Amino acid sequence: MAKYLIGIDAGTSLVKSVLFDTRGNEIYVSKQKTEVLSPNPDWSEQDMNSVFIATVRTLNDVIVSSGISPDDIVAIGLTAQGDGCWMIDKDGNPVRNAILWSDGRAADLINQWQKEGICDKAYNICGSSLFPGAQGAILRWLKDNEPHNASKIAYAFYCKDWLRFKLTGVIATDETDASLPFFDIVNRTYSDETLEYYGIKDMRKMLPEVIPASEAISYIKDDIAEVTGLRKGTPLVTGPFDVVSTAIGVDAIHSGIGCSIVGTTCFNEVTMDTPDITPLNVGMTIAHGIPGKWMRALGAMNGTPNLDWFIDQIAKAEKDAAKILGINLYKYFEDKVKNIPIGSNGVVYHPYISPGGERAPFVKPSAKAQFMGICLNNTKYDMLRAVYEGVAMEMLDCYKHMPGEITEIHLSGGGASSDLWCQMFADTTGKVIKVPAGSEFGAKGAVINAAVAIKLFSDYDEAISHMVRFERLYEPDMSNHKEYEKLYNLYKTIYMTNWNMWDELGETMKEMQQKRMMKQLLA
Repeated sequence: MAKYLIGIDAGTSLVKSVLFDTRGNEIYVSKQKTEVLSPNPDWSEQDMNSVFIATVRTLNDVIVSSGISPDDIVAIGLTAQGDGCWMIDKDGNPVRNAILWSDGRAADLINQWQKEGICDKAYNICGSSLFPGAQGAILRWLKDNEPHNASKIAYAFYCKDWLRFKLTGVIATDETDASLPFFDIVNRTYSDETLEYYGIKDMRKMLPEVIPASEAISYIKDDIAEVTGLRKGTPLVTGPFDVVSTAIGVDAIHSGIGCSIVGTTCFNEVTMDTPDITPLNVGMTIAHGIPGKWMRALGAMNGTPNLDWFIDQIAKAEKDAAKILGINLYKYFEDKVKNIPIGSNGVVYHPYISPGGERAPFVKPSAKAQFMGICLNNTKYDMLRAVYEGVAMEMLDCYKHMPGEITEIHLSGGGASSDLWCQMFADTTGKVIKVPAGSEFGAKGAVINAAVAIKLFSDYDEAISHMVRFERLYEPDMSNHKEYEKLYNLYKTIYMTNWNMWDELGETMKEMQQKRMMKQLLA
């Protein structure tokens, strides 16, 4: 009898359920879009029930459309977006919309904590830089600004934990999500000291039990089985959150191998056998889903959205024409920029386009994206290449702040489909880039974790040897790498020069907005 596993990956804008065989082949993928809500500027939220409903629909679609017998599905692996705050009351209902990792409402609080040295103190314990979308900052913001909601919270956990609760009834989190911002990262336990720093020690009771991902087996409830078509009691294993699951899914679980996810974020990470929080006050240190391992991660806030923004705002005519003519838009753009020299004819782009600013390799809630060096001789395609290069510079900047040396980077995310970008990443970092076969690596990492948990394989290495294969390799051109190193020095100098100006810009815009609001109230 053939055996299959389903991987659930609940991202920020898309929920996916993916059917795999035990060789790691993607048999069927079901996707449902989910909406990110912005009730105020710089806010990012999601309706928790809508994410759950999307998950149920994708599971049902996998069963119905694949034709696989539910009895042949040996386990489900679950992963989802990390950070943020997903809250339920004593009856298990959402307290309010979930506040996402990309939310910026706590930016002023982070700035205050940075000035007071709280971020530095917390970093020495949890090994991670605080940013507005971290749960500690969000809970403090709720306590100060929405006390009526804060008082209703029975549990504050994360997206995958919400889905586990709805699918199986179990309330818990895992070590990866708990790492930021509450963990003593060395001992892998909650730290009351960090809660005291954040001013939320009274909210300690809201933090759920921590169950390691390698042991987190629960079982699909009967009512869920009925609406999805799954077998009653199907094991569901809650894996690490998405970026850690992806590292497992691309075989980046040993030291010396980097993993970069070029998607909504540009997330860069390395696995370690011992916790190393250097360089200090930068990035995240995560208790890995694999026992006895840790992860050092620098997750820049945005990757491909920089390209999406440029296309929608500056190259919409080409986008519309490509749709009418039936041509591949990204191939068209890559053909336009591939012969433009390194440095984009003098245009430099910084990809800090998130409303929450930047979180790696530095924390700056006021950081903004920007072009520099534009003159009359430049074209929109110089600017477009600068966007590609800006994301590559962002990746290089992150790896320069990583402990230890790496020899290769395993790449995933939408950006990995671009040959131009893959070669640019190799040339920029000076490292070999390897792209695995498949496309759903977060879901694959979740099913690898599930397969190990249910003893389908003896350990992670055996599971990966069966389920992960590589299809493309990009060697760095070291002469190009030298040019990109020069460009990187300029890239860094420019953003350091703008460091205080970003704050001034934010304050000026806030003052102007307040004056406009006052005029409207008095009108």
